[in-house]
Amino acid sequence: MKRILIISLLFLLLGSCQNQTDYTPSSLLEFKRVKMIKGQEADEFVNRIHLRPISTDINTIAFYEADEKTAVIYHTEYEDKNRAIEDYKNMIGKISPENSAFVGGKQIQIENKTVYRCFGMGQTHYVFYHNNFLFWISLPTIGAEDHLRAYFQLNNI
Repeated sequence: MKRILIISLLFLLLGSCQNQTDYTPSSLLEFKRVKMIKGQEADEFVNRIHLRPISTDINTIAFYEADEKTAVIYHTEYEDKNRAIEDYKNMIGKISPENSAFVGGKQIQIENKTVYRCFGMGQTHYVFYHNNFLFWISLPTIGAEDHLRAYFQLNNI
């Protein structure tokens, strides 16, 4: 009986590991990941770019390069999907054109997914949630949507 319990727990653990997705792939089309930060270092980075403490959940930031272009994938993992949705709504409210350096913001559909897209700082930015994760992806404007579609396909979003 003890052996069956141990084997069952092992299958449960292996099954849960297989379902986890690495939302910071080593490459995205021509972009190669050059750096990734997590935990406290990512929290400090997020707080620094917002000029105040805002980070309370699990952050990961991946930096990508291709030729002279850069891209960044930020994601925050929450305890549940409702928190991700709540912060998604709060974030897009704060980055509306009247309140920030971002312009042209609107919700669009990409691959049957509602995504908030805006422009600023020389890039196109996409904000969306998936399960209990909130994402902000910054890409060069030319080809940005193709890269986001590739990202969705790579991660089954």
